[in-house]
Parts: sequence; structure tokens; C-alpha cells
Amino acid sequence: MIRAWHRRHQEVPSGAFAMRAALRAAHSELSDDEAVGVVRASREVSPDDIRCALKHYAGMRDRFDTDRAYRLLEAAATGESVQPIAREREGLFRREEKLGRSPLEAAFAVLAEHWPGLLELAVAAEASGRSEISATEKARHRSRAVEMLLRAEKTDQLRSSPLAASIVEQYLSILDGTDQGDVSRSYFALPRKKIVRTTRFDLTSRGTGAA
Repeated sequence: MIRAWHRRHQEVPSGAFAMRAALRAAHSELSDDEAVGVVRASREVSPDDIRCALKHYAGMRDRFDTDRAYRLLEAAATGESVQPIAREREGLFRREEKLGRSPLEAAFAVLAEHWPGLLELAVAAEASGRSEISATEKARHRSRAVEMLLRAEKTDQLRSSPLAASIVEQYLSILDGTDQGDVSRSYFALPRKKIVRTTRFDLTSRGTGAA
């Protein structure tokens, strides 16, 4: 059993346990004090893990959930209170948080009011779910759609929000049958999430993760 524990920890990148614990806490509806308590209480999270996770999340603070994960880890490391959201980001992040906690279907409907063409993309995704299009081709369609949205004219920061783009991709992937998710659940509540990561609102990378 001890060997299995060591093998498990040797195979996991440094900071991974702390990153997952902090992101789960960030997605929860716990208060900041309660959420940081959960991170501190995790038996799999060591001080070294927290330091590594902080370095990782330091470059991912352009969306509500990863920014909150960073702030929770920072408080866990220092023993101090969780810092508030930076003033210049608070308006956008509160809007992102509301979207992330809303049912996917409702969040998508809100975004469709800001992003022209989203409803048409949803209809196309639903149609492809009933066709024999390959999963690879469906992924290409979603990728082109999300890239187009992120590169659109930025009249509203929400249009270029990486978390909003993640919600769009998540919703479309359920409609086209790639994922077996439930559109009545919120993005934050899903066990596995489509993740669009950006730096300064320019498209850089994308992936799928568990949290």
C-alpha cells in the first residue's frame, strides 16, 4: 500500500494535487474562508505542492475560477486571509462567476445575446450530433467557432473571456454528442470541463480537464 502511494505521487506532476484541490474549491459556492479551509485540510496537499501550484496559476489569472484558485492557494500558503479580486477585474469576474454557476443552457443563452451567430452554431452542433460526422471533425468545428469568437471585435470583455469561451465549447460539445454532459448543470458543477485558456485575451491553448 505504501509503495502504491509513492508510485501514485511520483507519477503526478509537482503541484497537481494542490491545483486540483484549489480549483475544486474555487468552483464551489463556499465562502473564501471556507474554501481555503478545504484546501488546507486536504491530506494530499503539501506546502511544496502549494508553492508549485502557485507558480502555475500565476500565469492563469485571466478568468474567475483560476484567479480564485490562485488567491485560495496564496492564503493557504501564508496563513492570511484570501485577497479580494483585483479592482480592475472585478466587474468581468463577477459576470464570469454568474455564468459559471448558471445552468449551461441558461449561460449559453446569456452569451448568445452578446455573441451574434451563437444560436446558429448551436443548431449546427445539434444537427451534427444526429449525423455521422467524426469526433475529430466536430472538434474542428468547435475550435473554429471558439477561435472566431475570441478573435471578434472586443466591444465587451465578456466576448473575449476565456471562461465564457469554455462554456460555449462545453455546451456545443454536449449538443454535438461529443460529451455526455447535462446542459441543466452548471459549468462549475461538471466533473470534466472543456477549458479554453488565453493570455491577455488572445487565443493560446485549449484542453479538457477534471476539477
